[in-house]
Amino acid sequence: MSKRKPKSPQQIMAEKLLRRARDFDAVNLDPAAVVLPAYADVQIERTGRKNVTRAWRSNVFRLLLERKSITLDHFTAAEKLATDWAEWKGLAGGRDAMSEAVDGGRGSAELVTDAMIRAGRRIDRARDSMVTGDWRILQAFMVAVVEEDRAMAWRGILERLGITVRDEQPKAVRYALEALRAHYEAPRKAA
Repeated sequence: MSKRKPKSPQQIMAEKLLRRARDFDAVNLDPAAVVLPAYADVQIERTGRKNVTRAWRSNVFRLLLERKSITLDHFTAAEKLATDWAEWKGLAGGRDAMSEAVDGGRGSAELVTDAMIRAGRRIDRARDSMVTGDWRILQAFMVAVVEEDRAMAWRGILERLGITVRDEQPKAVRYALEALRAHYEAPRKAA
């Protein structure tokens, strides 16, 4: 009997969207009357059958990319950080076969894997390569996007950080993502 791997929040949301789309097919609704969430691409065949070609959980970075406030490189850097953040916090869906759980120490019942430690080191390097203000912005977004996994009012997060001028908010996010992009694309130092 094989064990099932735990699923990430993104995988769970995608499965829910696919089930919802299949339910629409099952009741044979008029395609014009069906309103699917904005984060699902649906292809309608000539027969009226709907096929979900792709489903995803929207986040602030995708929203800013669609509005052309950030570039694809910024979006890619944010996705890399989000992946590392999820692994570091133990929220990533799958575990690699070679990782072993080890005691985190300090008498806690928390288990730490080698992958979590490696991801934490990558996050530390990213944090060390950025100025504090840019890191605070990205940290606040990672907490909302990865840890809390909620749809976010991204401007509200920036206002809590003290960035209240609405014209400056997209710039602040873009500057933070530019520093992150530069970190990921910078040549690595020789060991």
